[in-house]
Amino acid sequence: MTFAAPDTAESAQSSQQDNNATLPLFAPVPEAKPQRDSATDDLNIDFSAIEQNPEPVEEPEGDRAAEVSRGGKGGKKKTKVIIISMIAALVVIAAVIGGVWDWRSSEQRQENRQLHQDALTACTEAMDQNYTAQKALTKALADAKSAQSITADQVADGATVDALKKAIAAVKNVEAVECKTSASTSDLKEYAKTATSQTKTAKKNATAITAAAKAVTDSKNAKDQANAQQALQGKIAEAQTLLDNSLYAVDDNSTRVTLESDIANANTVLSQQGTDVKAMQDAVNTLTASMDAVNTSMANYSAAVEAQRAQSQYRYRYSNQRTTTTTTDPTPDPDPTPDPDPTPDPAM
Repeated sequence: MTFAAPDTAESAQSSQQDNNATLPLFAPVPEAKPQRDSATDDLNIDFSAIEQNPEPVEEPEGDRAAEVSRGGKGGKKKTKVIIISMIAALVVIAAVIGGVWDWRSSEQRQENRQLHQDALTACTEAMDQNYTAQKALTKALADAKSAQSITADQVADGATVDALKKAIAAVKNVEAVECKTSASTSDLKEYAKTATSQTKTAKKNATAITAAAKAVTDSKNAKDQANAQQALQGKIAEAQTLLDNSLYAVDDNSTRVTLESDIANANTVLSQQGTDVKAMQDAVNTLTASMDAVNTSMANYSAAVEAQRAQSQYRYRYSNQRTTTTTTDPTPDPDPTPDPDPTPDPAM
């Protein structure tokens, strides 16, 4: 379909009349429009008026009536639904808060029970350790009884005796504590702390007493060893002198042989077992017995020599008396046995 272009003069006149009817205060400045080629565009329509003054599209009368109808009972129903929803939401929120509170309370109770159980366990363990430490301290005191009976003059260092006395005096009575389930968590923690402190003190005292008692015993042993060495050395020298002086002066020379052997054994003990008090004391006792045997043999020999000398002197006097009597009285001697030699046999 072909549209004929309107007459230019009629279009201008019609446009002028319309503009006079709705003439604005300030006329709009027309935008430059590109020239359309009527030969190529059959629909030569000007859209600038529509773009400058668009008119609103009116809502149909039926839709406005329906909206007014919904603003009556429908609006009240909608408000009621909103209120109910809000109440339901508040109930849900309250339920959630209550659940959280109950859960938190349960968690707190569980946590408190666990803390109480942990405190009870710690207290029990501390008490067990304290019991063991106190038992060890009691044993240390019992073991130190013998050391306590040693006096300062029996040891090489008298300060060790004083140290033992101080260590024993440091032991004090301890406060008895008991871990009861009924006790509070704070009390159980305090009991555990007290038991731990007592354990440390008991261990310290037991260690000090044991060390002090050992020091006293070692000091006594040192003095006993020194005394035993000195006694053995003196006894060896004494035995050697006796052995030398008893040569040809015993009635039983085997006693000297035994004494000589015991002296050699005593020197061996002194050089190899100089810290063995009992071995040195045994050596001293052995030497003493051997020396007693030699002394007895020497005494017997001396007694025999004295008896023989007395007999010789008697026979000598008797012989002289007979000689004098024979000179005055020619009566022959009824006993022609000659007098024995008054000199004793040196082999005896």
